[in-house]
Amino acid sequence: MIARIIYILLTITWLPECYLTHRLRKNGLLSSWKRLILWWLPTIIMTIFALKLALEPDFAPHDMQELLVYLFLLGVYIVPKAVYVITLLVCRKISCLKQHLLATAMAAGTISLVLYGVFVEADKIQVENLELEFDDLPQAFDGYRIVHISDIHAGSYVGERQDKLARTIDTVNRLGADAILFTGDLQNARAEEITEKQEILQRLSAKDGVFSVLGNHDYSDYLCTDDPVVKHKNEHQTIVEQRKMGWKVLLNEHQKLYRGQDSIVIAGLENASKKQAYSHEDIPRAMDGIEETAFVVMMQHNPWLWRTQILPNTHAQLTLSGHTHGGQINLLGLRLTRLTYREDKGLYQQEGRYLFVTSGLGGVFPFRLGMPSEIAVITLKRKKH
Repeated sequence: MIARIIYILLTITWLPECYLTHRLRKNGLLSSWKRLILWWLPTIIMTIFALKLALEPDFAPHDMQELLVYLFLLGVYIVPKAVYVITLLVCRKISCLKQHLLATAMAAGTISLVLYGVFVEADKIQVENLELEFDDLPQAFDGYRIVHISDIHAGSYVGERQDKLARTIDTVNRLGADAILFTGDLQNARAEEITEKQEILQRLSAKDGVFSVLGNHDYSDYLCTDDPVVKHKNEHQTIVEQRKMGWKVLLNEHQKLYRGQDSIVIAGLENASKKQAYSHEDIPRAMDGIEETAFVVMMQHNPWLWRTQILPNTHAQLTLSGHTHGGQINLLGLRLTRLTYREDKGLYQQEGRYLFVTSGLGGVFPFRLGMPSEIAVITLKRKKH
């Protein structure tokens, strides 16, 4: 998958260069072969860098620093150049000087947004507070505090960014949760990413514990291998590492939480997908033994399942999801995830039943723009009549 993305990025790299080379040679600015080589040298280096990454066997390289450096350079060098060229093409009817001034401004703006998204907003954490009322919430759980987090992508916290992960965990702990619910994608592809961050991640604590489900990145679908033994070992280790930290991994199962004689149910579905080959959820198994009168909080990584399966096939009053990252970019209310997900970010309600989709804490590439990392504090309230 990464290889295919790299090929697309290579196209972005070469097309603007070819056009700009043509314009500069036409204007006599690249008249000698030395100037031509110097002009093309950064792009050639980026191309070699990209091909090296494309040849990696897995979804992401073992040394994530390489991928992060490449994507950063793409954002501050290649993408602005593409924006420059697009601006020139769109504004062909105005004077040459105005064309280049406008194109330069657009390219400089692009670089500024990339730098802001990487070095400023990617380090921001937003705490979202929600209070949800329910008719059937047991009295003893009135005021129960759930802290919902998702999509850590531990392998992307390299170098100094590990400090951000530690700060995030400390922030979650300070919120005084009765239960912490993590809705998947703890890793990018490999279980050892969790092992490397275990010292930090195992600090998470709440009165009733930390509950988790698996997201699409927590399976072996992102390992470039057909060996079932290797895949099974990786997936098994992902679960083992979480349990070592004291997390309660729910694999199409549920657990009751008690306050005196009252109880609520935390149910966890494995990751769902529109592609059957990548779906692991089993709703009948997860709901087996749960009374119709029970109050159920459902955990499912992919919000797509809420409307298609959870609403019609369960009585779960609250569903928590992640997966979309809110697109990681939100400009004037526009985000790409709205094209593929009806419920892609925030709180949704239907007939008194809720879905909350968090923008998550991380991503394969640590970049945010108008969509900061998020910790959700959800307080359950019993509706007063």
